[in-house]
Amino acid sequence: MKISPIHLLLAFVAAASASAATPPPPPLLAVLDSSHDGALSPREIAKSSSTLGDLDKNGDGMLTRKELQPPPPKGTTPPPPPPGPSPLMVALDLDEDGIISAIEIEDAPMSLKMLDKNKDGTISPKELNPLKVPTSAAD
Repeated sequence: MKISPIHLLLAFVAAASASAATPPPPPLLAVLDSSHDGALSPREIAKSSSTLGDLDKNGDGMLTRKELQPPPPKGTTPPPPPPGPSPLMVALDLDEDGIISAIEIEDAPMSLKMLDKNKDGTISPKELNPLKVPTSAAD
């Protein structure tokens, strides 16, 4: 079968649409997941305190939501923060003040381990996503 230019164009558009539909990872995951596999390994969990400390741009010992946002690609404006806190923010921000304090940064490995529901030492993408509430009995 001969592949026409229109088939190539349609395949390209389909591939581009599929990749554009994938939402970016939550900011904290983007920062902590050094292997970019969508999960947090035991090594990444253990290094979380130092990784988070590196994000403290103003040196006040705390991380604000703005400091947790990954930098936008050059020539673009930063996207608005996602609605609501991510499971990682909930796990790390123990006093729920919207800021990750120095003590919370220090306790990050312990706090992250609480997300490891199956206790395998790794926080999988499924464990990072909040539970989805079924919309019908068929779900």
